[in-house]
Amino acid sequence: MKRLLPSALLALILTSNAVFAAATAEASTSVVPFEAFGYRDTILERGANASLSVFVPVTRGLRSVHLHAPITISPQADPGSSIEVTANDVPVSTISVRAAGRNPTIDVTIPVPQDAKSLSVAIVGQLYELGGVCSLPRDDVWFTVSNNARLTITTNDAQSNDQIADFLNQYGGTFVVVDRGGSADSRGATMQLAYRLHQVERWRRTSVTLGGPTGGDTRRVVVGSFPQDAAVRGTELDLTPRGVALIDDRIDRMLIAPKILDSSYNPPAAGVKELTLDDLGVNTRTLRGAGELPFDIPVTYGAFGGIPQHLRIHVDLTHTPIHPADRAYVQVLVNNTLLGSYDMTGKNNTEQFDVPLDVDAVSSSNVIRVAPTFFFERDACKGNYPSFTATLMSDTNFQWDSVDRRQLSVGDFIRAASGNVGVLVDNPAHDGAAFALVSAIGTVNANVRSIDVQPFDGTVPGGYDYAIVVGAPDKVDALNPPLQANGQDFTLYASDGKTVRYKADYSAPFGVLETTDANGTPTLVETYWKDQTTLNTVARLDPDDMAAQTDNIFVFNTREATYSATQSRRRPQQENINLTAPLVIAAFFLLLLLIVFLASRRKV
Repeated sequence: MKRLLPSALLALILTSNAVFAAATAEASTSVVPFEAFGYRDTILERGANASLSVFVPVTRGLRSVHLHAPITISPQADPGSSIEVTANDVPVSTISVRAAGRNPTIDVTIPVPQDAKSLSVAIVGQLYELGGVCSLPRDDVWFTVSNNARLTITTNDAQSNDQIADFLNQYGGTFVVVDRGGSADSRGATMQLAYRLHQVERWRRTSVTLGGPTGGDTRRVVVGSFPQDAAVRGTELDLTPRGVALIDDRIDRMLIAPKILDSSYNPPAAGVKELTLDDLGVNTRTLRGAGELPFDIPVTYGAFGGIPQHLRIHVDLTHTPIHPADRAYVQVLVNNTLLGSYDMTGKNNTEQFDVPLDVDAVSSSNVIRVAPTFFFERDACKGNYPSFTATLMSDTNFQWDSVDRRQLSVGDFIRAASGNVGVLVDNPAHDGAAFALVSAIGTVNANVRSIDVQPFDGTVPGGYDYAIVVGAPDKVDALNPPLQANGQDFTLYASDGKTVRYKADYSAPFGVLETTDANGTPTLVETYWKDQTTLNTVARLDPDDMAAQTDNIFVFNTREATYSATQSRRRPQQENINLTAPLVIAAFFLLLLLIVFLASRRKV
């Protein structure tokens, strides 16, 4: 018996090690940099209760999330200030300025909440102004988060690909799309995937390319003739043209099967004149503290279907009671422009009001800030000052009377495109350029609900909300775009389509993105000067830079430039000269009078 015990123990240890090794092998790790959440630069958060949140979906097999975030805390912050990390508003870690210094690095593992559909990871400041024990929270304290911050997400790899929903909803990797069908239907379905695949992973930025190398964490999506409409085979998803309709952010979580034999999906029509925060994917949110408690709502023209007329926001807030000696009000800002300020009545601890949003303050991409602001007016110190809690309800909504689909800038079009979008391509050789453009739009725009791909014959058919045309210059000129080429030179026309603004012959080729109106349909034209291969350059352009263009002509090769065919956006230099000259003359006369005055005093 004594001899059997060591052998049994050894077998048990070996078995345990094998099980542990197998479990370890099943784990898969994905790194999601904050840049994938759209933060290209260092992130500044200002205020006593400044916070930064990122959202991660909770999918089957999620094991853990680890936050790595180098931060800097303002020198005005008192050493008693602290930085807190929360998961779905529950604190999981706190560091103090006194213990960690002003340049700490946060490294904390976030617990995954049970039964939660998403995980909100937040870095929250509890910052006090440097000073005495009774100094109040102020807005001139801040912290920054490096855009090198990242989440390291560990999942159960064995469960990551065995269902279609799992294949589409992962924490890392890119998509490579392949058209194996060779038919008009498969070609159109392939083009749709350039947009659709971005939407099923809306929570982060991903890459969707037409063809290219596979391997690593790349997922391959193949369109062709298959016995099933959709089927997962390892790191490959096979789709028929009809199955491509299932790659939709409103139904993708329902695809809990490795194969779908036969399918038909008809998505509901979107509402037209009201948009709640729920519709925008913004849940009910709660903030606590004092001073300004900002709720930011990102929204683009595309969410409204165009440029909204008489846009307004209905705000629904609840909050803790307001003491008679305290002061509380709400500010509403659009892109940092204050549009309204309203005293909180405190009645029933709720506030509801409607704020008109000035069309001049609203652009193609906006941040609407609803900021409850609370100040206490009685003696209170850091340990016992009253804290205020405010909740922005998800039924807060935008309302408008109609939309204007007037001719837009290139950036406006990229963000405003919505509803049924036609993609018209004159030649299959230009499919790669069209795919890259649609993919770029899908990166920054979540409002297109259907894409119809057709050959371009010189006209834009009716029935589209927006249209994208990719073609040779001689083909697209029929749409009367602002930049037209005839093979000898190119011409920039004014908005009337007749007045010549600029005419030239360049030795270097370039690609063109320009907007026009095709019989009432806002149209984005992608064409080129001299060399059609410059069309492919659009694949290297940054989608955010494209969406920021404020002119209706955008040209690119190794460099990029824009032009507005409607008006000049440059301020005349003469204005600066005229403002400066009177100041110089006045200073000269003052100096002369001073010299005369001093000279007269000496004579006396």
